[in-house]
Amino acid sequence: RSIKDFGFYLGVAFQLTDDVLDYSSSKEALGKSIGDDFAEGKVTLPIIFAYQNGSQDHKDFIKKCFSDLSQDEGDLAHMVSILNETGALSLSLEKAKTYVDQARICLERFPQFPTRSALVEVLDFVMIRDF
Repeated sequence: RSIKDFGFYLGVAFQLTDDVLDYSSSKEALGKSIGDDFAEGKVTLPIIFAYQNGSQDHKDFIKKCFSDLSQDEGDLAHMVSILNETGALSLSLEKAKTYVDQARICLERFPQFPTRSALVEVLDFVMIRDF
């Protein structure tokens, strides 16, 4: 394990939490519109989990919204309800935590020093951030 591996795990964890925030944060907290990934048809991990764990109606709705970007007013709110109902956001955060844990392991080989402490704080931040 190296600092390069640390960077990889940190980057993936950050992206996964970002994918969750796109459906669970607010414009004020996030600093950008929520639902941008949805509007652009980006199939992120929360969407994959919702599809895997959803009912046939959920799957049909997800296909409609992401296959040809056939989205109507209110579809984002419905997508958020599906993400919550299927546990997709929580599952995505759990996956992000596994990457954070791997990044922590990468730091274990380095001696205690201020920079290492700062990197640990970054890992903690990734999991609690709301922007």
